[in-house]
Amino acid sequence: MKNILFIPFFLLMFAAVAQTPDTLTPETKTNYFINQIKGKSLSYLPDFSLSNSLKAVSQMAAGRVPFLTMDEVRAGKADGAKTVQITDKGREGIFVYNPVDSISVSIGDSAMVIKSGGRVYIRNAEVINVKWFGAKGDGIADDTEAINKAIRYGKDVFIPQGIYLTSSAIILRGDIQITGSGKTTTKILANHSGDAMKWIGTGGSTTGSGYARNVILKDFAIQGNDTTASGIHFRWAFNWYISNVQVTDCINGFYGDSSGFFWRFVFVMTEAISCVNGYDFSLNSAMEAVPVSMIHPTARSCSGYGMIIRKSFVAFNISGGEFNSNGTGIGLFGAATKAVSIVGASFENNTTGIVIGDATDSPQINIQSCRFMAISPITGKKAIQIVKGKVKISYCTFNDFDSAISIATNATGVTVEPTSVYNVTAYITHNSLVYNDSNTSYLFTSTFVSSRSATELKVNSVVANSATINGKVTINSTTSGIVPPRMTTAERDNISPMEGEEIYNLTLHAKQFWDGTVWKTITTE
Repeated sequence: MKNILFIPFFLLMFAAVAQTPDTLTPETKTNYFINQIKGKSLSYLPDFSLSNSLKAVSQMAAGRVPFLTMDEVRAGKADGAKTVQITDKGREGIFVYNPVDSISVSIGDSAMVIKSGGRVYIRNAEVINVKWFGAKGDGIADDTEAINKAIRYGKDVFIPQGIYLTSSAIILRGDIQITGSGKTTTKILANHSGDAMKWIGTGGSTTGSGYARNVILKDFAIQGNDTTASGIHFRWAFNWYISNVQVTDCINGFYGDSSGFFWRFVFVMTEAISCVNGYDFSLNSAMEAVPVSMIHPTARSCSGYGMIIRKSFVAFNISGGEFNSNGTGIGLFGAATKAVSIVGASFENNTTGIVIGDATDSPQINIQSCRFMAISPITGKKAIQIVKGKVKISYCTFNDFDSAISIATNATGVTVEPTSVYNVTAYITHNSLVYNDSNTSYLFTSTFVSSRSATELKVNSVVANSATINGKVTINSTTSGIVPPRMTTAERDNISPMEGEEIYNLTLHAKQFWDGTVWKTITTE
């Protein structure tokens, strides 16, 4: 059976090769044909529709697909063919006759449309290659207009391996996917002032033209040339996915500015290197970003912040990532910034790992399972600095710091769970006091500090089973008093009291204390 199937396949391939021009080598003819059979692309046939390509295969096998240059098609040498294979280097591909009235078909760019007398041929491609529009990718020629034309024309744009010099910004739009061959092989070299790539919308309805919706950027690098401009700048944007994109040498690697609004953003394996701020996310104070997810972002060698989050952010999640050798790893600011989660990230050799400058008290900011390390000299270096905000720190590791966690007086509701500490001068500083027991859990408010070793302690919500309060405690109230544990005599007899422990006995309606031997009733007599 296999032999029976192989014979017609071989004959089909032979027929197609036999019909190709003599100017093509037998190997090239065969590769063209095999490429059609597989429905895949080689370097000279970047992308095309499988269904139309299969039609082209049958026409090729019947000898009806001429191999021509674009100029030859324009000169009428297609001779009425419904499909032509263009052989111009860098613009190779299948063009299909469009039977509609030629007046209604755009013929503004020969990369996609060829006019031959009264006939119009349109490139059969779902993915648009910027080289079809004249981009060189040699790091010398100006490729700005070619890339922008490709973006204006198609919804799926491919930037192959190369260095693409630009003299002005690449302008993004909605409903677009731009893909390179990888952040180490496809580079956009911005040889100009101003943003390298941008969308600056006008706002209004999220379904209107003032928003850029459904944007995918992946697998390329941007190298800036201006420390006052951004790598990728967005304003009034909705539902973006940015993956495996690297930005270097800009004031902001990735910048969402405060003049607009953006939401439903996902960043995956993005990198900001040698910028002032790697990621700078700001919002108009009347807006909120919901949600923003970052999966293993990298910020390295940024003189300001690896990442700075300003103003109104809700549900901002950072999972993994590396924030190394920055001024500050991550800065959280703005009274409306809340529900931020930082889990599993690494902070190494920053002056300060995380600064929480002016965050809201609720809901809290969670910092969990993160690793903080400084490099000598450690004097003045902090892992986490909390000026204001409700924060929970748990299961983190701190290596080589002058102060691991610094908590200001007005930082209310800061919880620190047991952590791992190595070569740290002061584990926690609060109100000029130092707490160095990393095996103890702490709750810090503006007026007191509570600590525990084994059982959970929460204030105003859950009564602790056991707690030790260090230092002077002042409780101020004009509306309520202090209520000790209340229980019956039978319930009292089932506990194991400590000497001095007090209760209120509901059976006797009296306060009692354990003197180390028996329960004694406290009387006024």
